[in-house]
Amino acid sequence: MDIIYPAWRILFAQPNTLTGSIGVFAVLPNLQGFFNNKLGITFDGVKTAQYADLGTVSRPLTETEKRILQTSVDSIYASFKGRVAEGRKLDGAVVDSIAQGRVWTGIEAKQLGLVDRIGGIEDAVRAAAKMANISSYYLSEYPAVKDAWMQRLSGGRDDVKAELLKKELGVYYNVYKQVKSLERLTMGVQARLPYDMMIR
Repeated sequence: MDIIYPAWRILFAQPNTLTGSIGVFAVLPNLQGFFNNKLGITFDGVKTAQYADLGTVSRPLTETEKRILQTSVDSIYASFKGRVAEGRKLDGAVVDSIAQGRVWTGIEAKQLGLVDRIGGIEDAVRAAAKMANISSYYLSEYPAVKDAWMQRLSGGRDDVKAELLKKELGVYYNVYKQVKSLERLTMGVQARLPYDMMIR
């Protein structure tokens, strides 16, 4: 018997899909020894709050700062596991036993309740159409791929187009290139010389 779930709840996976748990961690380098011993640089600081420089690479973390970061990492991971447990209707202990960075195949993920069905994008589209009571539909892919004949008719490769333009424009080809490069310059004020320099 085929079980129909609400549309937002059906998850598909291919048999060989890698399905797994996230691993949450934080890495903060301590470059104090490098700066002091290799470069001869030391740091002084002025802070407006006790932890204003939390995350600086110029000194090691204090024990309190380590606890703050660990609490943040634990909170993010607990939130992730909680959402999985709620979304997949699994007990928190079950989610914890299959999480912790483990990776499963799509088949194993289905057995564990992490996905609903084995299948690809076509299966997912068919299921969505069935749930929406749509019998006739079509798919569009973007960007649209031109078939081989259309590519040949539309001019082919860019280097071939450039050669044709060089022949057609002659000495004005460099002006054309400059105009095209100006078209690509957007976002903000530009300060440019009224000429281009070539250094050889």
